[in-house]
Amino acid sequence: MARRTGAKLTTARLTVAESMLYAHYGPRPSAQRAQAYATLDKRALLALPVAQLANPSGCLVLVWITNSRHVQDFVERVLFPRWGARRLACWYWLKVTADGQLAGGSPRSPHRKPWEPLLIGFIGSGAPPPLPPRRVICSVPLGHSHKPPLCALLRPLALPLSACAEPTAGAQAAGAQPGASAAGAQAGAQAGAMGAVAPSQAATEFEQQQAWRTLPKLELFARELRPGWHSAGNEVLRFQHESFWEPTR
Repeated sequence: MARRTGAKLTTARLTVAESMLYAHYGPRPSAQRAQAYATLDKRALLALPVAQLANPSGCLVLVWITNSRHVQDFVERVLFPRWGARRLACWYWLKVTADGQLAGGSPRSPHRKPWEPLLIGFIGSGAPPPLPPRRVICSVPLGHSHKPPLCALLRPLALPLSACAEPTAGAQAAGAQPGASAAGAQAGAQAGAMGAVAPSQAATEFEQQQAWRTLPKLELFARELRPGWHSAGNEVLRFQHESFWEPTR
């Protein structure tokens, strides 16, 4: 089965993981007018037990937001401190059409832009994983508020996060010597200083995959199931519905 690209998709989600937290905040007025999905107010967001769900040694926090400066200030100055998170980076999802044109708005529009920010923070006493403070992700949107998958970009961070939570967790998960995780974290830190997320030469692709597979991950307000993730919300099977897919040979 292949995902049906012409179907209308609607999403609003907030994600949290023991070692990886993934979230969406800031519903658009257009979505509210269309009643595309239920939303939470600020008080409800502040009451979410994110700090209790996060690994105290280290948890990556990812929050999709709108292009509202007010929303970004709230997440950075109110929500992150409430969760005990410190800001690491702000990435951008640039929406394009199949022929490479900007999609979903105009750069000159004061309201709707063809990009969405992704704020990244870190909860815990350990050292945060290396990642560039700025990054642009380009993809064709599948539908309204349906975010692009980020697993391929986040997978290289699994070993540093595992080592943060437990010094030898990443190496043991991969069946390697403890020094492999330390080497991976050191090389990753050097790559992060250069503004790129690069896997360590000491960490094989198998080790990274194993670390990613065993890393606890949770998505709140999820609208589809993801391999290796815990999903929570009132529409966790929405995008698994057959209407979003079409048969292939």
